[in-house]
Amino acid sequence: MLGRIEIEAILDDFKSVLQEFTQETYKTRPEYVMIGESGPAHDKVFRVALYVQGKLMAEGEGRSKKEAEQKAARETFLWLTKNL
Repeated sequence: MLGRIEIEAILDDFKSVLQEFTQETYKTRPEYVMIGESGPAHDKVFRVALYVQGKLMAEGEGRSKKEAEQKAARETFLWLTKNL
């Protein structure tokens, strides 16, 4: 079995991995909700909340919506798999 550090190094699309995991484990998909946007047009920072089964799991922040979602998905996936 791969160690946690090896898994983190291999995975770069946590949104897809989390979606597959939640569909198989919880029979649902994660929901991403934009909760904030700040900064000037050329230097925006986006903030996203991630919910699984209506429960807030994580928030992510990034220079794009996708980056913010990936960060939230990574945190959620690692927490869920650690706490199974």
